[in-house]
Amino acid sequence: MRTELCVFLLLVTWVSGFANLAHDTAKALQGTANMSEPPQKPAWSAGNAVDGNTDQELLTTCVIMDYSRNYKSVWWKVRLQNRFNVAYLEVYFRGSTITRASGYYFYSYDSTEVFDPNSPNPNNMVYHNDPMSGCPASIQNITVNRLAQEIVYINKRPTGYISNCTGADWEQTTVEICEVKVMGCEAIRYSNGCGKVCENKCKLHQCDVFNGSCIYGCTDAKALTIDCVVCQDGQYISNKLCKSCQGHCKDGAPCSKLTGRCDDGCSNYWTGTFCEKCPLGYYGDDCNTVCGKCAGNDVCDNHTGDCHGECLGNWQKPKCNECSDGYYGNNCDITCGFCLQGSVCNKLNGTCENGCINHFKEPRCAVCRDGFYNSRCTSQCGKCVNDEPCDKATGECRNGCQQHFEPPLCQVCEDGFYNRRCSSLCGKCLNNEPCDKVTGECRNGCQLYFNPPLCQECSDGYYGNNCLTACGNCLHEKGCDQLNGTCYHGCKIHFSDPKCIVCEDGFYNSRCNSKCGKCVNYEPCDKVTGECRNGCQLDLEPPLCQDDINPDLQGNTMINKDGRSFSWSYVVIGILAILLAVSIAFNVFLKRQMPSVQHDEQSTERKSKSRGQKPSQNYDNLTVLKESHQYASMNSETNNSQYEELPERNA
Repeated sequence: MRTELCVFLLLVTWVSGFANLAHDTAKALQGTANMSEPPQKPAWSAGNAVDGNTDQELLTTCVIMDYSRNYKSVWWKVRLQNRFNVAYLEVYFRGSTITRASGYYFYSYDSTEVFDPNSPNPNNMVYHNDPMSGCPASIQNITVNRLAQEIVYINKRPTGYISNCTGADWEQTTVEICEVKVMGCEAIRYSNGCGKVCENKCKLHQCDVFNGSCIYGCTDAKALTIDCVVCQDGQYISNKLCKSCQGHCKDGAPCSKLTGRCDDGCSNYWTGTFCEKCPLGYYGDDCNTVCGKCAGNDVCDNHTGDCHGECLGNWQKPKCNECSDGYYGNNCDITCGFCLQGSVCNKLNGTCENGCINHFKEPRCAVCRDGFYNSRCTSQCGKCVNDEPCDKATGECRNGCQQHFEPPLCQVCEDGFYNRRCSSLCGKCLNNEPCDKVTGECRNGCQLYFNPPLCQECSDGYYGNNCLTACGNCLHEKGCDQLNGTCYHGCKIHFSDPKCIVCEDGFYNSRCNSKCGKCVNYEPCDKVTGECRNGCQLDLEPPLCQDDINPDLQGNTMINKDGRSFSWSYVVIGILAILLAVSIAFNVFLKRQMPSVQHDEQSTERKSKSRGQKPSQNYDNLTVLKESHQYASMNSETNNSQYEELPERNA
């Protein structure tokens, strides 16, 4: 491997277009060499290493220091005629003693720099052979690429020095070099053959000897690289060109123009060398948007944010970052209310922006407004006490109903009441049935003598709390007051106000159309029979006192002191009346002995009256004993009473 490397270095030397700045007879270049210790022989002086002869065993062409002196540190150097742009060194060591060179150094110094053997500047070192890397090759090609005027070789054996080069001496060292070629160009030139001049952009026209880059600085102080490319903010240098920053630097800062990196860190969640990568779980132009709720703990596409598969729960594809229509909340687990016109609710707070359907309560339309209930809020609450709202699910009034409404819904009246506010009492419905709770009508009719459909007023011709009393003989049959029986427009002729049930004084019978006779002292007659209870005026025939007394009886007539007529017939009548009274008393006694018979007869009589039959009133024949009196037998006329019995109804 070492032999192949040597051959390769030789080939490079042969084809190289750089000049040997230490010895070039054609260009009249010759360096001046010296060393720290004298040569072993004068012929082996320091100048032999820059004579152009690369023979590694011909002693007269090599520089050889006296090895027997046990030197701990030695140096050799060559100073060039001018300051040159040095490319590399070709070093030819004495081949037979190469192990002694183990651990050597090469330094280069510019024209203004001074070499200090006791403390060489480490910044000027161009090469160091590591003594632990094996024995060095006898021919070395060492890159310098510096502006220099002096090349220095140093070898030393400090305390503790060790080497793995077989045959190396750890105690002493020496200089045994046959040739050192310093290859390069003039100070302002570069390239193989030195055909190119360093560009103006390079500071002082000094550049890299191989490629012309401005390794010593740029004319423009803003240039940051050896290529002297000046980029704007937001750009960085890549392959000698300005490119836009790839990443997203913190607080919008530009990337480093030299490296393209964000020196102060990345913005938001960006990551990567240039803050150009959006990490898993984030997406967007600013990489600040968290992925949606992808199913199976999947992550979204960090460019589009789309979930590759399905969404969790009620989240909506493709990004799964908002609720599906009809849901809202942090977890999209709350169902929207009943929004108007089929619109969907706000997916964050659930509000229906266009309002609610039916009677739902804004803004979320999830519960009924006060006064309505059921799952669609279509039913109106009943009449709850104190106008409280009903239960919005069941419609029940929790604290009871307003007066006369039926719990629990309080929407219909209790039995016995009706109308919209249940404030009206039902009438007298048949069989005490409840009336219609809206109209108040009795569906199956009224109790007796009540007027349909409400059954609250008596039928025409009846009055009283239960409408069981018939009105009197009211004028024009307009009816009576249904509470007290008073006739609204007065009575028929000869009937007495206010109820028109009895006759006016001076009239009698059921229709009050018969005029009383001339009763004594102008007293009114009996309003049923027409009889004068206390007798007649003079010369009138009792009991009606309407007809004159029979002339045949007038001789028996006497005149009282008060001037009224008096007849013996009256005496007879009086006697007969006494006998009649005794007979009646006896009959009463017998009737008391037979109460059941009497009860049946009375019952039969009432039934007859209820059928409208007029009771008859008959006078029994009064038979007078045939004495010397002129009384004829008096047969009372059978008078049918003109009074119509007013029927009474059981309540």
